[in-house]
Amino acid sequence: MDNKELLDIIDQAAQCQVTELDLSLCSLTSLPPEIGNLTHLERLNLRSNQLTSLPEALSNCINLQCLDLRSNRLKSLPEAVTNLTNLQQLQLDYNRLTSLPKAVANLTNLQQLQLIRNQLSSLPETLGNCTNLRQFIPAFNCLSSLPETIGNLTNLEWLCLAGNQVISLPETLSNCVNLQHLDLSGNYLNNLPEVATRCISLKTLNLHRLSLSSLPEAIANLTNLTHLNLGFNRLSSLPQGLKYLSKLEKLNLHDNPLPIPPEILGHYSSNSGEPAAILNYYFRL
Repeated sequence: MDNKELLDIIDQAAQCQVTELDLSLCSLTSLPPEIGNLTHLERLNLRSNQLTSLPEALSNCINLQCLDLRSNRLKSLPEAVTNLTNLQQLQLDYNRLTSLPKAVANLTNLQQLQLIRNQLSSLPETLGNCTNLRQFIPAFNCLSSLPETIGNLTNLEWLCLAGNQVISLPETLSNCVNLQHLDLSGNYLNNLPEVATRCISLKTLNLHRLSLSSLPEAIANLTNLTHLNLGFNRLSSLPQGLKYLSKLEKLNLHDNPLPIPPEILGHYSSNSGEPAAILNYYFRL
C-alpha cells in the first residue's frame, strides 16, 4: 500500500469516525502522523507489516483499547504506545523487542499483554503497576526471572513463560490469587518451585520438557488442577500428593523413567491419559 492510498484511508476513516481499522498485511514500513486524527478509534490492527517505529501522534488515539502489532520489526516499544492509557489488549508477538520501557506502568487498564517470540532478557519492575492484567504471555524469549512486582498482578489468570530460561520464580507469585493457568514448559527449572504449590487457584500447570527428577508432596495443595503436563522429564517416582488431586482430568507422564506401561499412560498423540487409571496403577506397584 502506497502512502497516498494510506492517507486516503485514514482521511476517510477520520471523517466517518470509525472505531475499528484493519491495516494488517499492507507492507507498511511506517505510519503517517495523520493516524493521530482517528480519535474515535478503539481497535487498530497493524499485524504483519514492516514497522520499525510508530509516530508520536498515535498518542492522540486516546480511545484505543486493542492494538495488534504482531509480526513487525519493532526493537523497542514506542513511547506513543505507553501513552495509550485506555489500552486493554496489546499484542506484540514476533517482533524484535529486547526490553520493555518503565513507562509500561502507564498502561493501568491493560488486561492482555502478548510478547511471544521477542528477545526480552528482563522485565521492568514497573510491570507491577498493570494491576488489571489478566493474561501475560512472554513465551519464547530469553527471560531468566520475573520481577518481584509480579505479585501485584492480583487479577492475573494466565501466565505463559514457555520457552524461556527461567531458573526460579519469585515468592511473590503466590499473591496472584486468581492465577488459573501457568505454563513453565521448556525452561531451566530442575525442580518445581515451592511458590507454585501455593498458587491454589491453578487449573492447568504445564511442566513439560524441564529437568524435573522429583515432585514435592506439596503438589497436593493444588486441588483445583484439571490438567497437569509432566511429559519429557526425569521423574522416576511420584509423590503420594498426586492422589489428592480429585479434579484432575488430564495427566501427561510420557517420556519419564516411570514403571508405567504405555497402554496405561494413554495414547501418545493426546499427550495425556486417564489420571485415575495411571495413579491407581502406579500406587499399587
